[in-house]
Amino acid sequence: MEGLDEMKRELERLVSEGRLPEVFDRLLEALPGKSPRRRTVLSLKGRMKSAEKKRAEGTMSYEKVERALNRVSSALLKLIVSLEPPDLDPNQPVSRISESGKVKRGRILHRIPAQMEHLKVTRCMVRIALDEKTLLEDIRLDEHTKIESLRIAKSMEVELKASSRDKAFSIENINSKEQFIDEDEPTEWQFNVTPLRQGTFPLILKVAITEKVNGKPGKREKVFERRIEIVAGPAKKRTKTAFEPLDLPFYYYSTSTLPDEKDYQASEPPERSLHDILQWKPVYVITVPGLEGRREEPFLMQVEDVFNLQGRGTVVSGRIVQGAVKAGSEVEVVDHTKTKAVTATAIELFRKIMEENEKNDKLRLLLKGAYQNTIRRGMTICSPGYSNTHTRFKAKVFLLSKEEEGKPAAIGGGYRSQFYFHNIDVTGIVLLSDTVSMPGDKVLLYVELISPITLEKGQRFTIRKGGRTVAAGWVTELLD
Repeated sequence: MEGLDEMKRELERLVSEGRLPEVFDRLLEALPGKSPRRRTVLSLKGRMKSAEKKRAEGTMSYEKVERALNRVSSALLKLIVSLEPPDLDPNQPVSRISESGKVKRGRILHRIPAQMEHLKVTRCMVRIALDEKTLLEDIRLDEHTKIESLRIAKSMEVELKASSRDKAFSIENINSKEQFIDEDEPTEWQFNVTPLRQGTFPLILKVAITEKVNGKPGKREKVFERRIEIVAGPAKKRTKTAFEPLDLPFYYYSTSTLPDEKDYQASEPPERSLHDILQWKPVYVITVPGLEGRREEPFLMQVEDVFNLQGRGTVVSGRIVQGAVKAGSEVEVVDHTKTKAVTATAIELFRKIMEENEKNDKLRLLLKGAYQNTIRRGMTICSPGYSNTHTRFKAKVFLLSKEEEGKPAAIGGGYRSQFYFHNIDVTGIVLLSDTVSMPGDKVLLYVELISPITLEKGQRFTIRKGGRTVAAGWVTELLD
């Protein structure tokens, strides 16, 4: 008993320090193979791995990932506190989710909209929990949400099917079809449903118990089935919404009598109506804090696509990384270490000719002085003299584990792979001395590229090997 109490205190300390992988390893080593506690630990471990994978892929925000990991930690603490000596006994008979040999009663929540738009993906959800309070955690009820009771066991299978005769829906399972039911947290299944035809068609929701029933191993018992009629209609037309004008204060001054900075901060704006201001002849300057500083930065844009117009010149498209560009300004095309001066004669944004653009605008530039087929995807267009190319940098990198379809083996000094920066890929070599990085680690790498490219501090990239992503990170420091 003293050994169990000591193990509990050690595990609680590891959970409080955020060392969840060590906690899972200790619990899986201590719990017997057929223990129901072990199944709960495996389910929590899968939830942790799923959250970390979504964080590495960037498909889930940082706040949601932290919330999911906090839930796993709280569930782990509850499990550790409730551990008893029989749970660690390998000769202890395996218990069911309920006592007296009967399956426990629980609650199921399914949210499947009765009306869907044709050829538009609709997210459907099914939740199972022991009680309604746990079932409704972090969820908002609406007219499409239904709550019913059913029999549940430790392992359940949820399936959403369409009629094979109609073939009116395309259904994608987001989660695994079979999952372990957590006693303290709701277990959730999600589906992406796309109507392929217009009309009224059925969707069938089936729930089954996939563990032992009545002492017979491997039996699958269906405990819940619903037929839901779905009306698939045409896509809704988006109507313009009329907004009420906001009465917002703003500062305005004549260009001929622009006050000093101290006077601007101390004085109050004159009380004039917008109609009076529009009648004045002097031009007024409205300044946005930080905007002038952004425009004064050197212009930088990465080329995404190239078009050659016979008799006009070369058109390049891309997104402005920093600075601004004006029509008729001189720019440079940078290809590794080579540069060529050209003129941006015209700027097009959303099919409109513009005189000036700024950061984050995705536009097209008509370049004069660029020969045909001399500009390619991945090149950089920048202000004259701003050729910011580098080959060596320091980066923080997260290595995907084998379960996350990353590299199965460790990497060390001399590791060679493809580094993808926005729309250009280049071979890079990892410069590590004696350290070895394992899959799943967050490491600080020194990288050298075989050819110089335009790099900025904070720029994100991915590392690919054999057609799959094995790591992702960002540049923390430029070393040349």
